[in-house]
Amino acid sequence: MNANKYANYSVQDFLEDDDFRRWVMQSQKEDDDFWADFLIQYPEQKDTMASARTLVEGLSQTTLQDGLNPDEKQEMLTRMQARIRRQNEKPNPLRIRHRRQLYRQPLAIAASILLLILAGWWLLSGPATITVTTAYGQRQSITLPDGSQVELNANSTLEYESNWTATEDRRVWLTGEAFFEVEKKTETGQKFQVITEDLTVEVLGTVFNVNSRHQETEVFLEEGSIRLELEGLEEKLLMEPGEMVAYSEHNKQLPAKKQVQAQLHTSWMDNFLFFENAPLRQILEEVKDIYGVGFEVADTSHYSRTMDTAIPIENLDQAIDAIGKTLNLDIRKLGDTYIVE
Repeated sequence: MNANKYANYSVQDFLEDDDFRRWVMQSQKEDDDFWADFLIQYPEQKDTMASARTLVEGLSQTTLQDGLNPDEKQEMLTRMQARIRRQNEKPNPLRIRHRRQLYRQPLAIAASILLLILAGWWLLSGPATITVTTAYGQRQSITLPDGSQVELNANSTLEYESNWTATEDRRVWLTGEAFFEVEKKTETGQKFQVITEDLTVEVLGTVFNVNSRHQETEVFLEEGSIRLELEGLEEKLLMEPGEMVAYSEHNKQLPAKKQVQAQLHTSWMDNFLFFENAPLRQILEEVKDIYGVGFEVADTSHYSRTMDTAIPIENLDQAIDAIGKTLNLDIRKLGDTYIVE
């Protein structure tokens, strides 16, 4: 590399330089020595170079998915560079009117240029993958790029791309439980897909709940219509409002559709778990999924005891107290485990 080449570089020039970006993102001793010598020779470039390096470092910390092949990347890069050149060459009355003010603020110019360059890099690399994970006892509301709303239950993970185009299907990946209110895209016909390890829920616009835990996925449809693509089976299931389907990719048995009460699958959003003729084993398991606590039942015959009840889950103490009173059981805490007697 020739140090003289960089003597009059601007922030934009450094950002567009392959060797400079490689040095920032993949620092090697030979490059370190070159840039150290460069600053000794051209100390007036210290601030410009530091600003460019900060911007590149900020970008390199973002994990991006590759969504374009090499030819598409090159074409996009060419268009982006041409766009930057046109922006620099185009007369701008506002810029001319405030020329002195902008001259005193070179970073403002760099920021506007950066928006174009970062947009180009983002497009070349594909949209970022956003991962939202809730801890035990935590819930989170999420607005997806198309405006669809998701309520993510505790101990769950949702992944999706940060930007959805008008020509591609909308996809999210779920582990755990979430409630979806999907925006309809009637003008483009885009599908909305929720993908779990067991199945794919495909919708155009609807309200439904998905619970994917313990090597099984349960889907409850509240409004609209959805189609299920089952992993390991060729059959597809169409669901109607009020129906619930449970399927496991591990046993690959075509599931039956059941008409159920909505509150049995959606009440968690109101801080309750509703149960209908449910065994204690199921109740304890659902509380464990939310709060991550363990249970030991001294008399295993209690596991089969059933009840119709609503368990408050706003906090763990309320849930434990309600279970004990409903079944007339003593439940005490020992370390991180609850002993049921």
